[in-house]
Formats: sequence, C-alpha cells, structure tokens
Amino acid sequence: MRIEELQLYTSDLDAQHAFYGDLLGLTQIESGPGQRAFQAGYTRLIFHHDSQWQRFYHFAFLVPALRFAAARNWLAARCPLLSDASGQTHFHFEAWNAEEIGRAHV
Repeated sequence: MRIEELQLYTSDLDAQHAFYGDLLGLTQIESGPGQRAFQAGYTRLIFHHDSQWQRFYHFAFLVPALRFAAARNWLAARCPLLSDASGQTHFHFEAWNAEEIGRAHV
C-alpha cells in the first residue's frame, strides 16, 4: 500500500516543523494558517493545528533492510531514541518480519 497523503492534527505546529523539517530534513511543501505539510517519499504529511489536540500518532517510515543500520545511526545522532526498560532501542517483530528503531518522539 502506498499512502499518498496523511492528514494529522497537532497542538504545536512549531514542534512538528522542528522535528520533521529541521531534525529529519523533510522538505516543507506547504505552510499556511494553521497547517504545515512535508514531503516524505511519496507521502505528504499534513499537520493541522488544533489547540485542544492531546493525542499522539504512531506511524513508521519504511527503510530498506540493507540501510537499516545506517538509518538507525543517522537518527540516533540527531535525537534520543526511546528504549524499553532494559535500554533496548532495536526491536524485531517476527509476525511482521520487521525491525524497528526505538521510536523518536515529538
């Protein structure tokens, strides 16, 4: 499945810009009253401001297996990775045949 557009809500547009634009280096493709949009591969991430929004989203970016270690190192150099109680920041999900880097948190 290819997601072409993902519309999300946030109470802090500046924090989204700092993370997705400044830290991850995604190109901001749109900025207007109450919204910011970034290009992430084929997907447009569109954040809409809602001052009452207090929830969090969880989504992932696909990284080719051969580039996983480099992607992890690149991200870890830019922000702390969330870990489990034992300090682990790399997780394997057998059912999904997937690897996960400890989530970065905005």
